[in-house]
Parts: sequence; structure tokens; C-alpha cells
Amino acid sequence: MRFDGHDLASMFIVGEPEFNTFVPSHNFENVSGRDGSVFMGGKLDGGTITVSFTIVDKDMEKRRSTLSNLYMILDVDEPKLLVLPEVPDMAYKAIPQNAVRESRYIDGDTVTVTFQLTEAAAYGNTVTVTVPSGGSVTFNVDGTYPTKPTITANAVRNSSSLVWGLRLDDGDYIHVQTGAVAARSIVLDCENRTLTVQGAVALPTLDSDWFALAPGEHTLTMDNGTGAATITYQERWL
Repeated sequence: MRFDGHDLASMFIVGEPEFNTFVPSHNFENVSGRDGSVFMGGKLDGGTITVSFTIVDKDMEKRRSTLSNLYMILDVDEPKLLVLPEVPDMAYKAIPQNAVRESRYIDGDTVTVTFQLTEAAAYGNTVTVTVPSGGSVTFNVDGTYPTKPTITANAVRNSSSLVWGLRLDDGDYIHVQTGAVAARSIVLDCENRTLTVQGAVALPTLDSDWFALAPGEHTLTMDNGTGAATITYQERWL
């Protein structure tokens, strides 16, 4: 088990994790004059993973020092990646939550830590796909949850529309006004909804959509301009 890059299994005997990771949260509205309620929407909350860490050593001072090091690792000011031993290719964004329970034995100590997950789905393998200049590519997204890609390109705008862009599955598209005839370096981050052109913050066109790639087959087409684009995304797993 790893948290924030630290191998906790090299310090402790790690117990079996207790999962509470699929947490649907739904909103309902009561309507006057009718039975039941109206479903207004829902989401998946992050949930929790609870793990016990045990150290066995007759030297109490050494045990105390090891626990102190654990608490230093857990003392983070933002969510970090939590990797479980049974799925080493996946990582959750997590942060310790609530008090750590500590139990003392004759020659050992056990602490129980609850990690709050900030997102419902874990992050898996990183995948890169290339859209050829002026062309298209078809690819399959593995996982069980949508992923939001990052797009980089040395983009040359269309001489008529004055934009460069990609279209997803003949539907949603992202178009960028590059502001020059020459090729411009662009970075589109669909997860954080940011765009830079030549390193300067910009916005896609108002009718553009930020891409979310659901599991399954997709086709990306360069419907405006030229300049090969690199699509990078992480598989997401519930």
C-alpha cells in the first residue's frame, strides 16, 4: 500500500481494507397534492477506505518512532494518491479523515486510519492517442467511469472559420481561436476546463464543449484546421 508515494507496507503489517466506495447521493422533491416525490438528480460521493496498520516490536520507543513517521506521512494539506496492493495500477485521490484509532498490545501497536475519497472513481493507466493532422482516429476507452482528456497540439487554424478544433463522435466539439495564421501551441485541459495558447490563458469558442470520454469506442476528428493533436487521458474505475 502506498500513500503520497510512501510504501506503508514496508513499515507495517497492513490489514485488509474496508471499502465504502460506491456512495450514490440522490435529491428528491416533495410535490403538494401528489403521492411520492420527484427525482431531481444525483451524484456519486467519494466514500471511504479504512485500513489498519500494525507494528510488532518489543522496543516500545522504536514502535513510537515508527508511528510518529506514519502520522507525518498522513499529515497532508490536500488529497494525495492512495494505491492499494490488490490493484497496484489504480490510485484513489484520498485524505485521512477523523481521528486515528490506536490500540496498544504487549509487543505491538495497531492504528486504524480512514481515508476520505474525494472522487468516486480511481485513476488507472494513462493512455495517449494521436489525431493526425486534418484526419481522425478511432479508439477504445477502458474503465467503468468517464474520463476527461488533455489535448495538446501545434495548431494551424482553418483559413475560413479562423479556428482550430476537434469533434467527438460527430457530436460535441472544441474549437479554438488561435489568433494567428502561423502554428500555435495549444493545451486544452478538459478536467480543469483550462486552455492556453502559446502559454497564455484563453477560452475556447462559446459554442464549444469540454470533452468527457465514456467507456467504449470513440472517434475524434479534426474538423477545423491542421496540426496533429495528442490526446492524453487516464482510465477511470469505480
